[in-house]
Amino acid sequence: MTKFYLNLEICKGERLSNWENRPLRKSQMHYAALDAYVLVKLMEAVIEEAAKKKEFEENTICQNYDLNALA
Repeated sequence: MTKFYLNLEICKGERLSNWENRPLRKSQMHYAALDAYVLVKLMEAVIEEAAKKKEFEENTICQNYDLNALA
């Protein structure tokens, strides 16, 4: 989805690392933060595309979410 909507490829090297070990490595923390950030950007991209296609009203789907607060 990241490639399709954002034209980005994300390194998934940490995906299968041991997330139970503490403290997490910096690379794991970076991966987790990037993963969460990309989800917000994907949601924005999907909403924008759907709004362009007029399949639904953006305010109806996201009435409980303030996307600007997440940026």
